[in-house]
Amino acid sequence: MHCSGLLDRDLERVLYGRAKLCPTVNAMACYDGYDEVNERVYKILGSGGLSLGDPVSAFRELFAEDELAVAGDVDEHQELVSLLLTDDAAASAFRSAGMNAVLTRHTYAHRAAQVCSLLAYPMTPSLQPEAPSIG
Repeated sequence: MHCSGLLDRDLERVLYGRAKLCPTVNAMACYDGYDEVNERVYKILGSGGLSLGDPVSAFRELFAEDELAVAGDVDEHQELVSLLLTDDAAASAFRSAGMNAVLTRHTYAHRAAQVCSLLAYPMTPSLQPEAPSIG
């Protein structure tokens, strides 16, 4: 399969959810103190996918250790890849916890609520983030 350009949103969700493991690699600026992470981590985890992040500090501010696997160095990266590809229980636990984290704390509705709060702008009930139904 050859892909170039943007993926269809529905296909992207299916691909992330079905992949054995999806790396989340951030821009070099993220290593220089910028609190920014690749949007892909939210897409992967929100799709029920399994992500392995690179060692940017913002990941640990956003996700607990049981929600997102983050490798601190090359050796740990290799260990985590091996674990996540061979231990179905560990992979399943990360998938479940990661998806729950995104749906309960990191949706666009959550970000809109944060921005409105910072601007002291009242949120209308229709814009309030809803609790997800995780099946």
